[in-house]
Amino acid sequence: MGIKIGWIADRIVWKNSFLEYRIKPNEMHIWRINIDDFINQTDFLIRLLNNSEIERANKYFRENDRIRFIVSRGMQRSVLANYLNIPAAELRFALSENKKPYILNTNPDNVRYNISHSGCWILLAISSTEVGCDVEYVDPLLKFNDVIKDHFSTQETEYIGKDNSTKKFFTLWTRKETILKATGEGLGDILRSVPSLNGEHPLPDNISGHNSELMLLSFNLDVDYVASVASFNSNTFPLFIDAGFLNKACY
Repeated sequence: MGIKIGWIADRIVWKNSFLEYRIKPNEMHIWRINIDDFINQTDFLIRLLNNSEIERANKYFRENDRIRFIVSRGMQRSVLANYLNIPAAELRFALSENKKPYILNTNPDNVRYNISHSGCWILLAISSTEVGCDVEYVDPLLKFNDVIKDHFSTQETEYIGKDNSTKKFFTLWTRKETILKATGEGLGDILRSVPSLNGEHPLPDNISGHNSELMLLSFNLDVDYVASVASFNSNTFPLFIDAGFLNKACY
């Protein structure tokens, strides 16, 4: 048991329409949401938020940050509500001990999700098993040598140092975060022991679910954005969906 890690080398076809909000046992639905696509719908999206979310939105000093929060929470509710077939405003969420979000509502289809943000992008992964995801902007100005020393193995450090180092660093970083989000560990002092290179690896004994099988895929979310998703199903089929089509309707 362990984890299979790979890269989707071919060009991803992002679906621009979607009708069946139903997770099959071997599927993982991977949504990308561009915040800029929904800036003009904040008046609608804020009506989907609960009181604590609205209060949090209003605490942002910069209007751009407030809008980003409203779009992120509103779109999360909008998409997940379709899978659970309940009004978006009625969705209730909670956090695990390690701050992993989960759905409190009655959930007969066992919908699981995870969400990540970077720049103008939101990545939302949905599955019938525990799932993790992470997206990062490939920042060419980031000085990451100290991070590598503390959180990457010798083999990972050698891999990053060969060529195209910045993208390799962010790819491996998303993988480590994704694995820990899928297992529910949260970031901590065990990043160095979490595998991130292509191939099949055992999971450390101190990680929840180390006796299970995970599958992790990395891909380009957009230009200069790299992402990873992981699911507790080694035969998962990923379906890539661009949420842009939703801004043409009230959902």
